[in-house]
Amino acid sequence: MSFSDTQIKAMAITPKVSSALSLPGSAYIIYQSIVDFRRKKTGSAMQRALVGMSCVDFLSSIGWFLSTWAAPVSSGAYLASGNEATCRFQGFLLQVAIGAPMYNGALVLYYLLCVKYKWRDDHILKVEPYVHVFIWVWCLGTSAVLLGLNLMHFIGPVCWVSDPPECYEDMPDPSEKCGTAKYYATAFFCTPLWIVILTTIGALIAIYLEI
Repeated sequence: MSFSDTQIKAMAITPKVSSALSLPGSAYIIYQSIVDFRRKKTGSAMQRALVGMSCVDFLSSIGWFLSTWAAPVSSGAYLASGNEATCRFQGFLLQVAIGAPMYNGALVLYYLLCVKYKWRDDHILKVEPYVHVFIWVWCLGTSAVLLGLNLMHFIGPVCWVSDPPECYEDMPDPSEKCGTAKYYATAFFCTPLWIVILTTIGALIAIYLEI
C-alpha cells in the first residue's frame, strides 16, 4: 500500500502537533501533584498513579514529537535527520508508552477495590508499591531487551519494534534473525495492552453493577 506525498507529510507532522500538546499537559500534572504533596505532606494512590502515568506519557510524547526527525537519513523518510542511535532512542521511548494503559488499568482496579470491595487506603498502600515497580520494570525492561536484541528500527513514521533493514533486502544476511520482531511486539506491547483493555471492561462492568 502506497501513500501520497501529502499523506506521508501528514504522518510525519501530525504526531508533532499532538505530542506538543501532551508534553506540557503531562508536565503540569506532575508539577501540580508535587506542589500538592509539599503543601499537604501526603497524597492519594490515585494521585500517585496519575503522576506515574504522566511520567510515562511525557517520555513517550518526546518520542512522538521527534517523529521522522529521529529516523536515519538513509531511510529516505520525510524530514529524516537522525541515525541508528536516534532511531533506537525513539524506539525505546515509544516502547515505554505501554506504561500509560497499564497505569490506566491500575486506576480502574483501584476504583474497583474501593467501590466494590470497600478497600481502605491502608489496604491499597500495601499493594501500591508493587504496582508501580511492576509497571516501570516492564516498561524499561522490555525496552532494554528490544535494544539488546537490535529490534528497534524505522517502521515509518517512527522507529519501533522491527526486524533489521537487512531482513528486507533481496538477499537477507543469514546472520540476522529475521521474523522475530513481530513476536516480541506482540508479547511486550500488544498482549499487555489487550489484557488491560479486557480487565478495564470487566472492572467497569463490575463497578456499574455495584452502584
